[in-house]
Amino acid sequence: MSISDQRLTPAPPLLPEAHPHKHSTQHSMRVAAREPQRKSRNPLLNMPIARRLTLGFLIPALIASIALGTIGFQSVQLLSQESSFYQGLLRTYTSLTTAKNVLQQMDTAVQGTLNDALLPQPSRETLREDLNAVRGFSTRLETLLEKNIQQDVLDRSADLVTLFTQAGHSRQVGEQRFLFNETQRTWQDYRTTQEQVLEEIAAGNAKGAYILEYSHAELNLTYTLGALERLTLFNANLVTSVRDATNVEVNRLVLITSLAGLGVLLGIGMVGWLVSSTLVRRLSGLRSVVQSIEKGQLDARLDTVGRDEVSAVSAGVNAMLDTIINAQVMEKLHRELQSQHEALNIAHEHLNEANARLEALATTDALTELPNHRSLVATLDKELERAQSYYRSCSILFLDIDHFKALNDGYGHASGDTVLHEFARLIRARLRGIDTAGRWGGEEFVAILPEMTREEALAFAEEIRIDVAANLFSVGGGTRLTCSIGVASYPTHASGREELMNAADQAMYAAKRLGRDQVRRIDDPLVQALLLEKNEEGGREESALAGIMAALSRLVEAHDPSIGQHSFKVSELLPVLMQNLGLPAAEAQMIALAGRLHDIGKISIPGTILYKPGRLTEEEWAIIRTHPEIGAEVVSSIPVLRPLAPVIRSHHERWDGQGYPDQLAGKAIPFGARIIAVVNAYTAMTADRPYQKARSQALALEELQRCAGTQFDPQIVEAMERLLLSQQLAELAEIA
Repeated sequence: MSISDQRLTPAPPLLPEAHPHKHSTQHSMRVAAREPQRKSRNPLLNMPIARRLTLGFLIPALIASIALGTIGFQSVQLLSQESSFYQGLLRTYTSLTTAKNVLQQMDTAVQGTLNDALLPQPSRETLREDLNAVRGFSTRLETLLEKNIQQDVLDRSADLVTLFTQAGHSRQVGEQRFLFNETQRTWQDYRTTQEQVLEEIAAGNAKGAYILEYSHAELNLTYTLGALERLTLFNANLVTSVRDATNVEVNRLVLITSLAGLGVLLGIGMVGWLVSSTLVRRLSGLRSVVQSIEKGQLDARLDTVGRDEVSAVSAGVNAMLDTIINAQVMEKLHRELQSQHEALNIAHEHLNEANARLEALATTDALTELPNHRSLVATLDKELERAQSYYRSCSILFLDIDHFKALNDGYGHASGDTVLHEFARLIRARLRGIDTAGRWGGEEFVAILPEMTREEALAFAEEIRIDVAANLFSVGGGTRLTCSIGVASYPTHASGREELMNAADQAMYAAKRLGRDQVRRIDDPLVQALLLEKNEEGGREESALAGIMAALSRLVEAHDPSIGQHSFKVSELLPVLMQNLGLPAAEAQMIALAGRLHDIGKISIPGTILYKPGRLTEEEWAIIRTHPEIGAEVVSSIPVLRPLAPVIRSHHERWDGQGYPDQLAGKAIPFGARIIAVVNAYTAMTADRPYQKARSQALALEELQRCAGTQFDPQIVEAMERLLLSQQLAELAEIA
């Protein structure tokens, strides 16, 4: 393929954008396989450029050598003479210039030495250094004049003398020798005088040295500098003389040189043709590719013909274009990924905002905009921990709106909600910055008062009671309401959260029994008397409690016998587990009663949902999730069972906060509810249900262990595991 056959070839198609890295690798491999450096029929293209150009330049070099061979000897001789002269002249000029500089430096050094010697108390060390410096300059100047200058004098070179004689300038040889001798003489006079000055300084006769310097030495210095200047000017004028001497020889060589020039031009023409035919055309193809790239045609490619450097560059250009295309693909993918990343960031911000709103909803009562039950429990735990760490007080108020049920029945639930909202506003207006008030449930509110003593809390509660009694609520065209408030303080009345809440709750109920619209503290004598009276009537209350429990159990069994059986099994297993946990008997009895009634709220759920064998819909699940709240409301309506309400309400809460109805988490869930959750799940898994078959005890225990720390309290699951293991060991012992 000839040079003129160079052409552009299209680039290979790109791979899909989804795999840019894979495309880049495979494409590079295809370039190497598709574009080898093919051998050309033109032998010059298969030869390296350096060797090719060497061959091209060799031809004119041979022509020039033949043409110049005839004048070589004469021109070499002439050029040698000229070169010797100019070299000598240059050396002489350099030496003379250096000599003048050294001479001036030497004079300056002598002046400095005189100044140091004229000091009142000159330093011997300084004078010694100054004298050595002056002698050093003298030695250097002597060397320049004797060796460097004298060796380049015209009469010491026979070739130069002959050259000047042919040009009619032979007298200049004698003139140069005369000027040089004059320079040597003036220098020797100046040097002798300076030696005398230095000797006077060394002898301590500074004034004599000063007089000698300025009476003789300075005059000799002027003579010496003048002689050097005249010698320098004379040497500069020799250039014209040597030109005259060489013009004769130059004229004879012009003709021969012209012939040699013609030969060189012929050789240059041959080299130009060689460069054009093997390089320029191919580089023009490269320029065409570059222009195509500038227009956006990235599919342009160069053919790689031959095995020289241009062919290698062409292959490199093709590979570069492939890389550019791959880079564009990568850049496009990068922009798409960056756009997706920005979209993800926006979505993440929206998700954070939604989470923040959900967090607020999870910890805030929607009606009153106060912290809800869950948030109050967490805040109280935190404040009690701080009070214990710093030995401070912490009081709580348990507030209940008097006759709120009658107001709801008379004016409707919407009016009741309005009253709750206004009541919350009154409480919030009285709080300090560090206080917290929230809705505990129904018409009950709790205020947490850090670092407030029992006396201060009692006075604070009285202020709230007065505010409520004086406020005109908006329902019914303006209604007066009252509230009953119970007060309890840490560490005076209790050492833990549940104990403190129970104390405040008991004080509040005592305030209601004593006539409502009043504040009572748990250590109030009347409150203690009511509690004592209640304990004395325990026998009658226990009988009444047993009757109520039996009636409610029959109600559950009448609605769904399977729920009744399940609740009975839960209540049977609970005491054993609580004994294993080491709970007090009174607390264990209360939790067992709650376990017996934990599913009482299911009496409000239709049987079509309870007995449905298939998967429940989201609406049906929403109905199922209401039974803890309904059950809590049912037992709250019975005063003797009211303490069971929080446990029943929370028995479907999860340890990780994903349960219902209040999304309580960890120890914010009542302890009894956490125990019932484990026993309830175990009993449900080991019994047949419409939607699942019973599991073995081992599988049920594995499921409890799997959900420990997420759905269940890990400590209670461990206690359940120990209980089941001990029962299995007992059964094996009986069999043996």
